[in-house]
Amino acid sequence: MASGAGAAVALALFTFVITRGRPDLLQWQRSGDFYDAQAHAWLAGRWSIPDGILSIEKFLHDGRAYMYQGPWPAVLRLPLAALTTRFDSRLTQLSMMLATLVAMAGTTRLHWRIRSLVRPATPLRRSDLAAAALITFAVGGGSTFLFEASRAWVYHEASLWGAAWTIVGIDAVVGCVQQPSRRRFAWAGLVITLAMYSRSSVALGGVAAMAILAGGNLILRMPWRRGRTSPWFAWAGSASRPDGRVPVLAPALAAGIPVALYAAVNYIKFATLFSIPFYSQGFTIEDAQRRQFLDANNGTLFGLKWVPTTVVQYIRPDALRFTAAFPFIDFPPPARPFSGVQFDLVDYASSLPSSMPVLAVLAALGVWALLRAPRQRSGTGVAALRGPALGALAGGITILPFAYVANRYLTDLIPALVILSLIGVHHLLARSTAVADHRPRWAVPVWATLGVLLLAGVWVNLSLGLVFGRLYSSDVKDDVAIGFLDTRYDVGQSLGREPFIPLQAGEGLPNDARRGQIAIIGDCEAMYLADGMPLNASKHHAWNPLMRSEAGGRYLRTITFPAEAPGTRLPLFTLTSSAGDGQLYAEWMGGAGVRFTYQGPGSGYRSPTLFLPPDRTYTLDLVVDPRLEFVQIWLDDVLAFQSFYTTPADALITVGADILGDPLLADTYTGRFDPLPERNVRRCEELRDEGLAQQAQSTDDNSYTN
Repeated sequence: MASGAGAAVALALFTFVITRGRPDLLQWQRSGDFYDAQAHAWLAGRWSIPDGILSIEKFLHDGRAYMYQGPWPAVLRLPLAALTTRFDSRLTQLSMMLATLVAMAGTTRLHWRIRSLVRPATPLRRSDLAAAALITFAVGGGSTFLFEASRAWVYHEASLWGAAWTIVGIDAVVGCVQQPSRRRFAWAGLVITLAMYSRSSVALGGVAAMAILAGGNLILRMPWRRGRTSPWFAWAGSASRPDGRVPVLAPALAAGIPVALYAAVNYIKFATLFSIPFYSQGFTIEDAQRRQFLDANNGTLFGLKWVPTTVVQYIRPDALRFTAAFPFIDFPPPARPFSGVQFDLVDYASSLPSSMPVLAVLAALGVWALLRAPRQRSGTGVAALRGPALGALAGGITILPFAYVANRYLTDLIPALVILSLIGVHHLLARSTAVADHRPRWAVPVWATLGVLLLAGVWVNLSLGLVFGRLYSSDVKDDVAIGFLDTRYDVGQSLGREPFIPLQAGEGLPNDARRGQIAIIGDCEAMYLADGMPLNASKHHAWNPLMRSEAGGRYLRTITFPAEAPGTRLPLFTLTSSAGDGQLYAEWMGGAGVRFTYQGPGSGYRSPTLFLPPDRTYTLDLVVDPRLEFVQIWLDDVLAFQSFYTTPADALITVGADILGDPLLADTYTGRFDPLPERNVRRCEELRDEGLAQQAQSTDDNSYTN
């Protein structure tokens, strides 16, 4: 009950972040259809997925495209995928919430299992219930699980499921240590397999823990060990079965079968057992810098030379930046690689002690308790947890030799933090309740400090999740971004912090802008925010949109798609420029099937056929952005079309009509095509006026000082 209360509060917080404050758990997500596509592919009898869905994340083999993420989240989607495509790209939020629940359930089971090992004869007290609630809440709400909720997409979904099943797997291993049985080993093998089929790196924690158990039991069964009552290797083995023997084959199979099943799927996709063909990835094919990086590193992203940088980044205690704008915490500048070692990407990231302080402190205490634990009979006491803890740690440190730094990878450390933190919690509880009805003087301040650290972890992950998910994520809509940006400064100002608004005005968007820089084009024709990320083949600009009026390239309309004969083409816009002309049109493919096509100077793209019934009205968000160089069609909150394009400054856009006299197009759009009011212009004007006033005040202050 206590653990359930902690889980409920954590899940409520997680839901607030992942829904971006909207009461909708089925929101359409960009890069949220990978697992749906995999489920549909299975139903069609194949593993390959249309490469248009996977985009730059496709891996090509024998002319077919595959995803490298594990198949477990796709299994969850099979029942719905067998019935309909209606929920494609809309199940990621629910899947991530379910993964968080599984992680907290696994933490709860492990909590009480560890209590039975560390404090077997201690009566249950209110302090036990409070600790159970707080540690469960810390996993779901005070760790990078909460940060992962910042964006519902394939990468975060895989991370959450991998960590969740690994926590359950570590709990299953501890159960096998306590009371080995065929049923327990079968359960452990199953959940470790699910972890491997979610995210193999963190899942190696469960594999390693079970392999340590098999190895320890093998040593205990050696003839020269017989008769020893206090063996040195007791920490690596399990309790005896009723026949007095310790199992070896069962834990070996529970460790080996998940690895073999993972290798089988990898071989089906890539004809290799464990490696991934990075050269055949869509992004590598497009990006010359990635190919050069692989050439310089023997075709891999893994190596020991990256470990010094990643270790320092992930354990540094100052991996935060405090700001005057709400929520007052942001990422620090990206890590600087040691000795000039080149990374594939160094993203903005925090660290273990900075983002999960209470788990870090309790885990350190757990390590100390394990190191000081006396030698005990196999499968009993704190020493019995050394093998599972070491295995969980082995899965976590797989993020260190990777040539990529990102905040989401901290989630791989959570299974190790969970088991070590639980050991630390029960070590504290044992010390603070050692004498009945007597509480040591240090108990209250220590537990109060842990409570403060827990709240700090919640605030840090909530802040980083809000800042990333509502400002800097590549999928955030401009309406959400400018609303949150406005809130940041309004809250800061209301608290007397007076956050500085880094404003620039002009017509251009320089690619060397600092993260957080705001650019206003013209008289609030458009507004952009610099994200500070490096450019590559898939990221052409360092800016994210905050608002655009029609003069800035955003056209809001109410639109319907009337019943038309197959082959009918209706214009959405016409472009004329000195570099050439272009047009975007909707083409009817039969029934309610419609596809969009853009043909313009130097580019062209055709969308898949979409089901757009004539009795439905949509909000059309048509973006023709000459600065970010893309065309987008949003229907309600679904991105139905996107194409890159380049036009000169003299481009003229005519919406809803063909002015080129194309005989294949109708002269005007025949369905409903009614203008809607422009959005967020007033917010842009307010931020502009506040920023200019700050700059003027700063100039006056400098003049007075001089």
